[in-house]
Amino acid sequence: MFLDEFFEDFYQKLGSDFRANVRPGQICKAPVLYSYENAEIWRPCRFDASETQATEFSIIARPGDGYKQARTIHSPRLEPYEEFPVVRAKFRPVILLVPDPTEIGIRDIRGGGRINRHLCLVAPCYSVVDGMNKPKYQREFVDRVRLLEFPQFMFLPESACIQKDSLLRLDSVQHIFHNELEATPWALSEDIRKILCGQMGFLFTGAYDGEYKIARDMLMAQN
Repeated sequence: MFLDEFFEDFYQKLGSDFRANVRPGQICKAPVLYSYENAEIWRPCRFDASETQATEFSIIARPGDGYKQARTIHSPRLEPYEEFPVVRAKFRPVILLVPDPTEIGIRDIRGGGRINRHLCLVAPCYSVVDGMNKPKYQREFVDRVRLLEFPQFMFLPESACIQKDSLLRLDSVQHIFHNELEATPWALSEDIRKILCGQMGFLFTGAYDGEYKIARDMLMAQN
């Protein structure tokens, strides 16, 4: 038996306030960035007469002086030691891990850092089959994820809120501005959410306990 077979209610339907009151475990959609081992940089290569406005750019493999140039550009804005990385993103399902924290009522210093950035933490979901329903992963691997063997993965079964069987990747957690988060009226059930919290705790602290330990030990004991 797998985790998704043990729990009859893997997901839960939320109330009418699902947009106004997003919560941990809620299924949302958001633009998810791709990560690259060999990053490219979109670097200005031509400027106007003032030398402060870039008029032409080129894409180059990360150079030896990447993130080391002290030049300031006013348009598009680029501060010293900054670069424009070349990235792609895709709008995909995510599990909300940490909603936008409560506002801290302390005034920012003019020209200083922002205290309230209105960011959420999310974990992206990736389907286990492609658009033609061709498997992306070996069946053995997916089944072992369904047993909670690997702490960086959780299996999400297909349902009304997840169009295809998917993998939740805790090794790809990212932040997203709260106003870019598209909430849905679905969330992980309370039991699954508690297991996920324990799974994240294990990844971050190494503490193997709680509902995650109980569920994983039960599933792994079948082998």
